[in-house]
Amino acid sequence: MDSLAEPHTTDDGNTQWPYWAQPQPELFNELKSRVSGLTSAEAALRLQKYGANTVDAGSRSSVFRTLLKQFLSPLVLILIFAAGVAASVGELHDALIIGCIVLASSLLGFTQEYRASRAVESLRKSVSLSATVLRDGTARAVPAEAIVPGDIINLSAGSLVPADAVILASRDLNVSEAALTGETFPVGKAPGISPPQAQIGSRLNCVFTGTSVRSGTATALAVATGHRTEFAAIAHAVTRQLPETEFSRGIRRFGYLMT
Repeated sequence: MDSLAEPHTTDDGNTQWPYWAQPQPELFNELKSRVSGLTSAEAALRLQKYGANTVDAGSRSSVFRTLLKQFLSPLVLILIFAAGVAASVGELHDALIIGCIVLASSLLGFTQEYRASRAVESLRKSVSLSATVLRDGTARAVPAEAIVPGDIINLSAGSLVPADAVILASRDLNVSEAALTGETFPVGKAPGISPPQAQIGSRLNCVFTGTSVRSGTATALAVATGHRTEFAAIAHAVTRQLPETEFSRGIRRFGYLMT
Protein backbone atom coordinates (compact mmCIF):
# COMPACT_ATOMS: atom_id res chain seq x y z
CA MET A 1 0.00 0.00 0.00
CA ASP A 2 1.28 3.47 -0.90
CA SER A 3 2.26 5.66 2.02
CA LEU A 4 0.31 8.88 2.48
CA ALA A 5 3.65 10.53 3.18
CA GLU A 6 4.17 10.47 -0.59
CA PRO A 7 2.01 12.83 -2.67
CA HIS A 8 -0.68 11.06 -4.71
CA THR A 9 -1.13 12.24 -8.31
CA THR A 10 -4.72 12.68 -9.41
CA ASP A 11 -6.29 13.01 -12.86
CA ASP A 12 -6.20 16.82 -12.72
CA GLY A 13 -2.47 16.82 -12.04
CA ASN A 14 -2.81 17.70 -8.36
CA THR A 15 -0.04 16.11 -6.31
CA GLN A 16 -1.65 16.65 -2.92
CA TRP A 17 -3.30 13.85 -0.97
CA PRO A 18 -6.26 14.58 1.32
CA TYR A 19 -4.49 14.18 4.65
CA TRP A 20 -6.84 16.85 6.01
CA ALA A 21 -9.72 14.35 5.59
CA GLN A 22 -8.03 11.50 7.49
CA PRO A 23 -8.73 10.57 11.15
CA GLN A 24 -5.73 10.95 13.42
CA PRO A 25 -5.21 7.19 13.98
CA GLU A 26 -4.96 6.65 10.22
CA LEU A 27 -2.49 9.52 9.86
CA PHE A 28 -0.24 8.12 12.57
CA ASN A 29 -0.41 4.70 10.95
CA GLU A 30 0.35 5.94 7.44
CA LEU A 31 3.17 8.20 8.60
CA LYS A 32 4.50 5.54 10.98
CA SER A 33 4.59 8.05 13.81
CA ARG A 34 3.28 8.28 17.37
CA VAL A 35 2.16 10.90 19.88
CA SER A 36 5.61 10.85 21.52
CA GLY A 37 7.22 11.80 18.21
CA LEU A 38 9.98 10.17 16.18
CA THR A 39 13.29 8.92 17.46
CA SER A 40 16.49 10.64 16.35
CA ALA A 41 17.36 7.59 14.23
CA GLU A 42 13.95 7.60 12.50
CA ALA A 43 14.22 11.33 11.81
CA ALA A 44 17.71 10.91 10.32
CA LEU A 45 16.51 8.16 7.96
CA ARG A 46 13.52 10.23 6.84
CA LEU A 47 15.70 13.26 6.28
CA GLN A 48 17.77 11.19 3.85
CA LYS A 49 14.62 9.94 2.13
CA TYR A 50 12.65 13.18 1.83
CA GLY A 51 15.50 15.69 1.77
CA ALA A 52 15.91 18.95 3.65
CA ASN A 53 12.80 20.91 4.52
CA THR A 54 13.62 23.85 2.26
CA VAL A 55 11.94 25.56 -0.66
CA ASP A 56 13.94 25.33 -3.87
CA ALA A 57 12.47 27.89 -6.21
CA GLY A 58 15.07 27.37 -8.90
CA SER A 59 18.17 29.30 -9.83
CA ARG A 60 18.17 33.03 -9.19
CA SER A 61 19.45 35.38 -11.89
CA SER A 62 21.39 38.53 -11.12
CA VAL A 63 19.76 41.92 -11.65
CA PHE A 64 22.07 42.65 -14.58
CA ARG A 65 21.31 39.33 -16.29
CA THR A 66 17.57 39.83 -15.83
CA LEU A 67 17.80 43.30 -17.37
CA LEU A 68 20.01 42.12 -20.24
CA LYS A 69 17.55 39.37 -21.12
CA GLN A 70 14.90 41.98 -21.91
CA PHE A 71 16.99 43.24 -24.86
CA LEU A 72 17.55 39.85 -26.52
CA SER A 73 14.21 39.71 -28.37
CA PRO A 74 14.70 39.80 -32.17
CA LEU A 75 12.18 42.62 -32.51
CA VAL A 76 13.92 44.68 -29.82
CA LEU A 77 17.28 44.16 -31.53
CA ILE A 78 15.76 45.32 -34.82
CA LEU A 79 14.42 48.47 -33.17
CA ILE A 80 17.81 49.16 -31.61
CA PHE A 81 19.43 48.73 -35.03
CA ALA A 82 16.81 51.03 -36.57
CA ALA A 83 17.49 53.66 -33.92
CA GLY A 84 21.20 53.45 -34.68
CA VAL A 85 20.59 53.86 -38.41
CA ALA A 86 18.28 56.82 -37.81
CA ALA A 87 20.86 58.49 -35.61
CA SER A 88 23.64 57.89 -38.16
CA VAL A 89 21.70 59.67 -40.92
CA GLY A 90 20.81 62.60 -38.72
CA GLU A 91 17.23 61.60 -37.82
CA LEU A 92 17.82 62.14 -34.12
CA HIS A 93 14.12 62.71 -33.41
CA ASP A 94 13.16 59.30 -34.83
CA ALA A 95 16.06 57.64 -33.06
CA LEU A 96 14.96 59.14 -29.76
CA ILE A 97 11.38 57.95 -30.19
CA ILE A 98 12.48 54.41 -31.04
CA GLY A 99 14.92 54.39 -28.13
CA CYS A 100 12.22 55.48 -25.69
CA ILE A 101 9.89 52.72 -26.92
CA VAL A 102 12.59 50.07 -26.52
CA LEU A 103 13.61 51.34 -23.09
CA ALA A 104 10.03 51.51 -21.80
CA SER A 105 9.21 48.00 -23.06
CA SER A 106 12.38 46.48 -21.62
CA LEU A 107 12.02 48.21 -18.25
CA LEU A 108 8.42 46.98 -17.98
CA GLY A 109 9.48 43.38 -18.60
CA PHE A 110 12.39 43.74 -16.18
CA THR A 111 10.15 45.17 -13.45
CA GLN A 112 7.68 42.30 -13.71
CA GLU A 113 10.37 39.62 -13.63
CA TYR A 114 12.31 41.31 -10.82
CA ARG A 115 9.20 41.64 -8.65
CA ALA A 116 8.43 37.96 -9.18
CA SER A 117 11.93 36.95 -8.06
CA ARG A 118 11.75 39.21 -5.01
CA ALA A 119 8.35 37.76 -4.09
CA VAL A 120 9.86 34.27 -4.05
CA GLU A 121 12.78 35.48 -1.96
CA SER A 122 10.33 36.99 0.51
CA LEU A 123 8.52 33.66 0.72
CA ARG A 124 11.78 31.85 1.39
CA LYS A 125 12.74 34.23 4.20
CA SER A 126 9.37 33.83 5.92
CA VAL A 127 10.14 30.23 6.86
CA SER A 128 11.30 29.86 10.48
CA LEU A 129 14.93 29.01 11.22
CA SER A 130 14.06 26.56 14.00
CA ALA A 131 11.09 24.81 15.54
CA THR A 132 10.22 22.80 18.62
CA VAL A 133 9.49 19.13 17.94
CA LEU A 134 9.24 15.94 19.95
CA ARG A 135 12.30 13.73 19.44
CA ASP A 136 12.96 10.67 21.57
CA GLY A 137 9.93 11.61 23.63
CA THR A 138 11.21 15.05 24.66
CA ALA A 139 10.67 18.54 23.25
CA ARG A 140 13.72 20.03 21.60
CA ALA A 141 14.54 22.83 19.19
CA VAL A 142 15.74 21.66 15.79
CA PRO A 143 16.52 23.54 12.57
CA ALA A 144 13.48 23.88 10.32
CA GLU A 145 15.46 22.15 7.56
CA ALA A 146 15.62 18.99 9.69
CA ILE A 147 11.87 18.54 10.15
CA VAL A 148 10.45 15.46 8.40
CA PRO A 149 6.99 13.94 7.83
CA GLY A 150 5.86 12.29 11.05
CA ASP A 151 7.42 14.87 13.39
CA ILE A 152 5.27 16.20 16.22
CA ILE A 153 5.55 20.01 16.22
CA ASN A 154 4.76 22.32 19.15
CA LEU A 155 3.39 25.73 18.15
CA SER A 156 2.69 28.84 20.21
CA ALA A 157 1.98 32.54 19.65
CA GLY A 158 4.68 34.03 17.42
CA SER A 159 5.74 30.70 15.91
CA LEU A 160 6.25 30.39 12.19
CA VAL A 161 4.85 27.09 10.94
CA PRO A 162 7.77 25.04 9.51
CA ALA A 163 5.79 22.31 7.68
CA ASP A 164 2.34 21.43 6.42
CA ALA A 165 0.75 19.68 9.38
CA VAL A 166 -2.51 18.40 10.82
CA ILE A 167 -3.52 19.76 14.23
CA LEU A 168 -3.65 17.10 16.94
CA ALA A 169 -4.58 19.39 19.85
CA SER A 170 -4.98 23.15 20.21
CA ARG A 171 -6.09 25.89 22.53
CA ASP A 172 -7.43 29.21 21.17
CA LEU A 173 -5.31 28.78 18.05
CA ASN A 174 -5.42 31.56 15.44
CA VAL A 175 -3.11 31.49 12.43
CA SER A 176 -2.28 34.18 9.87
CA GLU A 177 -2.40 32.65 6.37
CA ALA A 178 -1.91 35.84 4.37
CA ALA A 179 1.19 34.44 2.65
CA LEU A 180 -0.90 31.62 1.15
CA THR A 181 -4.46 32.87 0.80
CA GLY A 182 -4.19 36.65 1.05
CA GLU A 183 -6.61 36.62 3.98
CA THR A 184 -5.66 39.49 6.26
CA PHE A 185 -7.50 38.27 9.35
CA PRO A 186 -6.26 35.32 11.44
CA VAL A 187 -8.07 32.04 10.93
CA GLY A 188 -9.26 29.92 13.85
CA LYS A 189 -7.83 26.39 13.77
CA ALA A 190 -8.78 23.27 15.71
CA PRO A 191 -8.46 19.47 15.50
CA GLY A 192 -10.96 17.68 13.31
CA ILE A 193 -11.53 16.53 9.74
CA SER A 194 -12.05 18.68 6.65
CA PRO A 195 -13.83 17.56 3.44
CA PRO A 196 -11.50 15.93 0.88
CA GLN A 197 -12.30 18.68 -1.66
CA ALA A 198 -11.55 21.52 0.78
CA GLN A 199 -9.21 24.22 -0.50
CA ILE A 200 -6.35 25.64 1.57
CA GLY A 201 -8.44 28.32 3.24
CA SER A 202 -11.08 25.79 4.27
CA ARG A 203 -8.76 23.23 5.87
CA LEU A 204 -9.35 24.41 9.41
CA ASN A 205 -7.65 21.35 10.92
CA CYS A 206 -4.34 22.10 9.19
CA VAL A 207 -1.49 24.59 9.35
CA PHE A 208 0.90 25.31 6.51
CA THR A 209 4.53 26.18 5.96
CA GLY A 210 5.22 29.92 5.99
CA THR A 211 2.12 30.89 7.99
CA SER A 212 2.39 32.26 11.52
CA VAL A 213 0.62 31.65 14.83
CA ARG A 214 -1.03 34.83 16.05
CA SER A 215 -2.40 33.44 19.31
CA GLY A 216 -2.93 30.21 21.19
CA THR A 217 -0.99 26.96 21.25
CA ALA A 218 -1.12 23.71 19.32
CA THR A 219 0.48 20.34 18.72
CA ALA A 220 0.58 19.25 15.07
CA LEU A 221 1.68 16.25 13.03
CA ALA A 222 3.94 17.15 10.09
CA VAL A 223 2.68 15.57 6.86
CA ALA A 224 4.52 17.44 4.10
CA THR A 225 7.92 19.14 3.99
CA GLY A 226 10.20 20.82 1.47
CA HIS A 227 8.97 20.89 -2.13
CA ARG A 228 5.83 18.91 -1.21
CA THR A 229 4.28 21.80 0.75
CA GLU A 230 1.64 24.26 -0.42
CA PHE A 231 4.20 27.00 0.24
CA ALA A 232 6.63 25.46 -2.25
CA ALA A 233 3.88 25.08 -4.84
CA ILE A 234 3.17 28.82 -4.64
CA ALA A 235 6.87 29.71 -4.85
CA HIS A 236 7.19 27.48 -7.92
CA ALA A 237 4.10 29.02 -9.54
CA VAL A 238 5.54 32.51 -9.09
CA THR A 239 8.78 31.68 -10.91
CA ARG A 240 7.82 28.99 -13.41
CA GLN A 241 8.13 29.83 -17.09
CA LEU A 242 4.67 30.35 -18.56
CA PRO A 243 3.92 28.76 -21.96
CA GLU A 244 4.52 31.08 -24.89
CA THR A 245 1.28 32.71 -26.03
CA GLU A 246 0.20 32.90 -29.66
CA PHE A 247 0.77 36.66 -29.57
CA SER A 248 4.31 36.27 -28.24
CA ARG A 249 5.03 33.56 -30.79
CA GLY A 250 3.73 35.82 -33.58
CA ILE A 251 5.92 38.72 -32.40
CA ARG A 252 8.96 36.45 -32.26
CA ARG A 253 8.34 35.09 -35.76
CA PHE A 254 7.73 38.61 -37.09
CA GLY A 255 11.06 39.64 -35.59
CA TYR A 256 12.82 36.79 -37.37
CA LEU A 257 11.12 37.76 -40.63
CA MET A 258 12.17 41.39 -40.26
CA THR A 259 15.71 40.28 -39.50
